[in-house]
Amino acid sequence: MRLITQIPLVFQRYGVPTVNDYGFPVDSLPIEIITRGSLQPMNLGDRQRMLPEGKWTTDARYYYTATPLKGADTLAGTPPDTCTIGGKEFEVYDSGDWTTNL
Repeated sequence: MRLITQIPLVFQRYGVPTVNDYGFPVDSLPIEIITRGSLQPMNLGDRQRMLPEGKWTTDARYYYTATPLKGADTLAGTPPDTCTIGGKEFEVYDSGDWTTNL
C-alpha cells in the first residue's frame, strides 16, 4: 500500500484585533504556520451538509494534518486560519483532534 502524499501548506493566523487611538479595529500581524498533510476534495453533498449556516462555496477541501489549526472564534474575536491553494483563499471552519485514532 502506498503512503498518502503529504502536501505542504502555509496557513496565516491572525490574533485578536486591537483598537487604534481613533477607536478603529486594527488587525494583528499574521503568523505563518507551516504544515504537511493530506489534501482531499470535498464532494457537493458534504459541502451542503457540513458548511456552517450562511456559508456557501464552489470549492471546499479536507486537510488532514498533525498541526493544530483554528477556525474563527466569535467570542474572542479572532478570524480563522487561512491558506491559498491554486490562487484561491481557503479558511478553516472546523477542526478536530484525531490523535487518538491510529
